[in-house]
Amino acid sequence: MANRPTVALVFSYGAPSDVVHYVRSFEELGVDRLVLIAEGDLDVRQVEREIRDRPIELVYQAERRGKARAFNAGVARVRPDEIVFAISGDVRIPPGLLPKLACRLTDEVGLVLPRIRQTATGGFWSRVSRAMWEVRDTFLAEKADRGEFMVGGEVQAFRPEVAVPVSESINEDAFSCDVARCLGYRIGYARDLVATNFAPVSLRDLWVQRLRVNLGHVEFGVIPERATISLGSTLLRRPARAVATLGRFLREHPGEAGYLPFAALLEVGSVVAAHARRAAAREMRVWPMAATAPRPVAERSKVDAAAERPPVRAGLLKVGESRLAQER
Repeated sequence: MANRPTVALVFSYGAPSDVVHYVRSFEELGVDRLVLIAEGDLDVRQVEREIRDRPIELVYQAERRGKARAFNAGVARVRPDEIVFAISGDVRIPPGLLPKLACRLTDEVGLVLPRIRQTATGGFWSRVSRAMWEVRDTFLAEKADRGEFMVGGEVQAFRPEVAVPVSESINEDAFSCDVARCLGYRIGYARDLVATNFAPVSLRDLWVQRLRVNLGHVEFGVIPERATISLGSTLLRRPARAVATLGRFLREHPGEAGYLPFAALLEVGSVVAAHARRAAAREMRVWPMAATAPRPVAERSKVDAAAERPPVRAGLLKVGESRLAQER
């Protein structure tokens, strides 16, 4: 698969600095094309000037429509022979990581996830969030060791046939993993390939993030094959296995033990709240955005004054919108 052309789909919501980061680091990504799917505030004219005569496409919409629709707008631009990288805008990709991920795709493995580590510079709750992501890493590593189905987002590499529109959903990345499973592929976990993202800065922001994630797990996990896609659902259905995962986490990360009780309380509370929201049929496909840890000063300095001018609103840039798949 490594010799195929590649395209990176980057999704950004109201974060101009993330868009500018990917435009200016395009050559370091090691891909043939870049498609930026951006919503919210953005100086479109500035971005268009920077991407002129480069294999970068901007798909812009001022109104937030939810990531499933943004994802579908991105996959509509994928060519039939391209390996696809789906990337959240707040993730930072080290040079060379994406080509290495592509090499992990095989005739049996249709989608690969790298390890995600959080940059926790926002105080106590950002460190709790970081610990939760390290627990996630241990959980996915154990899933991979057993050859079991798993889901993950932030960064995905997948074969072109997996790049299909998803139903209206909260966690569209889980549905991409399910598409790969339904096509007969395994999901790979590249624990040795590490990307980073930014942790929420407060308890409120972490709560919003975990509630949205767990509402997506509740929505997605109604089919038996999907029933243990998170540690929380595994704790309910296979408690011994969940306890073993936590034991492995503590052996690998003894310094994070103090954050684990807070992470557990937050996770249990958000799972209960997610089930309550689903029972009440409350919508959360376009959720409140959680503030994350500030970007490094060196990175913020790349965002010139143009990125802070009043944004150009929709209508100045015509964006084609892909047709959504029907609800399953």
